[in-house]
Amino acid sequence: MSSPQMRSLKAFKALAHQTLVATPRRGTLIVIEGVDRSGKSTQAASLVARLNALSGAVTAVSMRFPDRTTQTGKLIDAYLTQKDGTDGDSIDDRTIHLLFAANRAEAMVQLRKTLMTGTSVVVDRYAFSGVAYTHAKGAAGLDIEWCMAVDAGIIRPDVVFFLDIPTDVAASRGEFGQERYERQDFQEKVRTAFLDIADKAYWKILDARQSKDALGEEMLHLAVTEILKTENKPLQPLWQ
Repeated sequence: MSSPQMRSLKAFKALAHQTLVATPRRGTLIVIEGVDRSGKSTQAASLVARLNALSGAVTAVSMRFPDRTTQTGKLIDAYLTQKDGTDGDSIDDRTIHLLFAANRAEAMVQLRKTLMTGTSVVVDRYAFSGVAYTHAKGAAGLDIEWCMAVDAGIIRPDVVFFLDIPTDVAASRGEFGQERYERQDFQEKVRTAFLDIADKAYWKILDARQSKDALGEEMLHLAVTEILKTENKPLQPLWQ
């Protein structure tokens, strides 16, 4: 990042801090999406830390889907990691999609409470992953409209950061291939599905090939801009 860009970013942070401290607001729902091994979890943790480092101007926490600690999450974990003898035919595609959706739905009460206390939430994967992964399977009756309808009405994110990366680059990263969906050909279909459902009104498509720090700074700038816009706007339902 050049010196002028650094000075501009510092000035932006200072102004944002003054504004955020002075104005009460609900929290902002920030979702990070992307194919497997695109850097979502790393950047989610980084963004929460960067936001909380703004001298008390922002309080942020993280959330991740699927939440593998709940009863639905434990079933999903067994399916994804193929533990306990779980094979590809043990749960059909429609059922696993509904299970993922239920895992998100059961978190909505707490998510809403957190946002309304003024805390921003950075979410690693959301309903868009559900749509992209299920649609990428190409199964009959599981079109995009059906996949979306299952999650209709949950809280709509204020902004979605899509970490776009070529699937061959993602596949070259460590631990790729350990879970059920981590095959490059399938991930390419997932990437295409993500781009098909991207909503220009609130999606930001970011180049995930750049350095972790450069991407983190870009996401921080965009996140603070969105937080400044959120103010006391009511939460909106997704896909309704």
